[in-house]
Amino acid sequence: MEGCVSRAALSFIFEEEKHSKTTNIVKKNCGCVFKTSYGLPCVCTLAIKIWKNLHIRLDEIDPHWQRLHVCKEEVEDDFSMMGEIMGIHERVKKVPYKIKLHIKEVMRQLFFFQKTQCGLHIQESC
Repeated sequence: MEGCVSRAALSFIFEEEKHSKTTNIVKKNCGCVFKTSYGLPCVCTLAIKIWKNLHIRLDEIDPHWQRLHVCKEEVEDDFSMMGEIMGIHERVKKVPYKIKLHIKEVMRQLFFFQKTQCGLHIQESC
């Protein structure tokens, strides 16, 4: 994926770009901390680029932000959580009844989030 920039870097640049529009930044007052700390264009650079209608060049972004790795998802056929589930079940047996009800509700919300308390299905939008 050569020539790409991570979403995190783009998010940082976007936030700096918003600051460049709302503040009057002069290069000598900027300090370019963003450039030296993150290796990304700082507010003063972005303000100049916006004013001159220029693009951010790839060489202005530290190579760290250009190293994207897309990992293949591992599939494990014998994956099991039964040990953890049995451990949770044993621990819940030892707590007071009101806490059991609370734990049951939290787990129901976590694992059966598509249902409301009255049992109606919530249609998820794609």
